[in-house]
Amino acid sequence: MSEGPPPRLRPVRRLADFDWEALRAAARAEGCGGLERLLAELGEEGARDRRAGLWAIAAGGRAVAAAGVAPEPCPGWLGAARLWAIYVHPDHRGRGFGHRLLARILRHLRGRFRRLTAGVEDRPTASFLEHHGFVPLDDACVSHFRLVGKG
Repeated sequence: MSEGPPPRLRPVRRLADFDWEALRAAARAEGCGGLERLLAELGEEGARDRRAGLWAIAAGGRAVAAAGVAPEPCPGWLGAARLWAIYVHPDHRGRGFGHRLLARILRHLRGRFRRLTAGVEDRPTASFLEHHGFVPLDDACVSHFRLVGKG
């Protein structure tokens, strides 16, 4: 028996277009405040800024993963974008959703920004970023960065 359509990566234009509750609840249970900050910071306004972006992987209107970027707010990082969060519901991990979201973000940033930064505090996220070419830093505001690249 089919569980419905396969999850698809989609840009978020309006938060109301997706059911966020299960994703938010899972993030809260894991102590991951990044998803709430992402939705609050980028939410409806982020969709209007061409330099920012918010994407979700959803099945049947229900978000199972999300990620977003905006111009870097930290001093000294002009020309950089900030990865606000990348979060995949625990039931959907191991399917490449984080990789798909990050690849989509990097495509979005090409020609807009040269670098992508992140400020992560947990080891699993840091490991994920490092696996995808991010370099760890000892900076008060930025924990990791990578060049956006052309390819």
